[in-house]
Amino acid sequence: MTNPLKNIRNALRLTQADMADALKISRGLWSIHEGKPAGHDVPPHIARSLVRYARSKGYPLSYENIYEGAPLPQMVMVPVADLPPEMRAQLAKRPRRRVIASSPL
Repeated sequence: MTNPLKNIRNALRLTQADMADALKISRGLWSIHEGKPAGHDVPPHIARSLVRYARSKGYPLSYENIYEGAPLPQMVMVPVADLPPEMRAQLAKRPRRRVIASSPL
């Protein structure tokens, strides 16, 4: 059984540094807890911050996923047109990012 913290971070598509920043802890501290075997005691303040952050991003994480080995929820991709009007309005306010891609020679 793998450590759920790594699986949660991967589900949120974050690097260790980004996850640590989101939880307001050091990357080293996150790395230590992510590297421990499943079943180790995650400090309550980290678990609380992790659940709060994941839920703010639309990922329905619970304490059972962290402490009791409950299966992690699956992220579902939804077309923008199917979102409620208030969520579409929120997305429209975000600045668009410009991506520059290059092709291999």
